[in-house]
Amino acid sequence: MPKIVDSDERREFIARIAAEVIASDGIERATIREIARRAGATRGLVEHHFRNKAEVIESALDWLNRRYLRRERKVRQGKEGLDALEARIRCFLPVSAVARREWRLRLRFWSSNDPLVQAVQRARLGETRRLFRDDIARAVALGQMPEPPDLSIVAERLLARVAGLSAQAVVDHQHYSSGRLMAELSAMLEELRQGRF
Repeated sequence: MPKIVDSDERREFIARIAAEVIASDGIERATIREIARRAGATRGLVEHHFRNKAEVIESALDWLNRRYLRRERKVRQGKEGLDALEARIRCFLPVSAVARREWRLRLRFWSSNDPLVQAVQRARLGETRRLFRDDIARAVALGQMPEPPDLSIVAERLLARVAGLSAQAVVDHQHYSSGRLMAELSAMLEELRQGRF
């Protein structure tokens, strides 16, 4: 394990390693012993920073979400309406090796039966729907698209389509190449502009 003195940095490092273990082996196999081994640390060191496996898993999920949100804020900066929505979705789609790894991890969390993991995921999905809805409302206000009968339903449909494409791209990224995903995104944005979503 690299020499890390700061406790927060050490927790962040362990959370990242836990995320890598979960992505490759699944939540069930992400034991404290295995996480410690891959981190080049002792089990005692991991247990010093985390009370139990559940806290490590929660920290790994939080690490994933924070990493995505940092990237999303950066690319969305200064944009609004459909431009902001496009930037947000570009970050969401698995169009790079990094994004595909994140999606493999996200899918592991989505399939978890752990009530805490499910609660965090429900909250994150709810937040994503709200952000999509806010971008769509701003696009309407800017005259970039007609006002739909129900903004929430459009946001839900959009999230379902984007998540479905993303899950399929992780399984078959040859078929759902980056180019194809970008073409699908362009088609969705055009449907929004024409009020056909």
